[in-house]
Order: sequence, then structure tokens, then C-alpha cells
Amino acid sequence: MKNNSKNDSTFIKSKYYTGLLLKEVDIDNFMKTNQKEGKKPVIIFGANWCPDVKVFDDILDMPIMTKLIKESLGILRIDVGDYDKNMHLMEYLGDSTQHGLPLVLIFDDELNLLNLDESRHWRTAREREPAEIINYFEAYANL
Repeated sequence: MKNNSKNDSTFIKSKYYTGLLLKEVDIDNFMKTNQKEGKKPVIIFGANWCPDVKVFDDILDMPIMTKLIKESLGILRIDVGDYDKNMHLMEYLGDSTQHGLPLVLIFDDELNLLNLDESRHWRTAREREPAEIINYFEAYANL
């Protein structure tokens, strides 16, 4: 059995989680920009090593989702590394749990957090059908 670690040449690195360190002002700017554009801000905390994040991102890259995102949602993916990067931003956004990925935070037009109780719902994304994730985002996009 192959070890799918970061040092393994078969490890698939996400194009989204690049190690970029963000500050609160970056989050604020993202939120305000999406608010002005009439989109609901969505912030996803993830990491390259997490299989549930990979599955989740693959579904978000599907044509039906890219269309929904383009029309209704603003997506910001934040790399947490090995839980050693950008962790302070979780608490800044209202989630102090700081475990389980992906962490998905969806905000309304007034920048209120809509889904705190469900924010870690997708920790088991690899066990879900793509339609569940698509329906979840469609429901929030249409609020």
C-alpha cells in the first residue's frame, strides 16, 4: 500500500492551498468586495493533506458549481497547513473550534455568519454524494 504523504511523489497538491498567510484585513477586504458585488462570501479553510478537502474542492470545480460561484458566491480558500497557518482567522470569523477540515463559513449580504452550526459538516466530504454539496450551496445562494 502506498503512503500518500507530502513526501510521496504521488501526493496531489491542491492548486488552492499554497501556504499564503492572510491577515484580518485581507478577510475584511474579501468580504466587502463580495458584498458590493452582491455575492455571498464563502470562506473555506483547508489543507493539501486532507482528503475531504480534496473531494470538496473537486466538487466545487464542477461546471454546475463554477457557474453558481460566478453568479452568486465569492470563494476564499485559506490554507491552514498542518494546523500551523492562518488558524487565528477561524476565531476571527466566529469559529473557535479549530479542528476538522474543510471548515466552510457562509455569510449573508450583511456579512452575518449563516452556517456556524454546520460549518464542519463537510469533514466527511469523501463519504458524500456530490449532489449533497451542490444542493447545500444552492440553498445558501438562494437565501
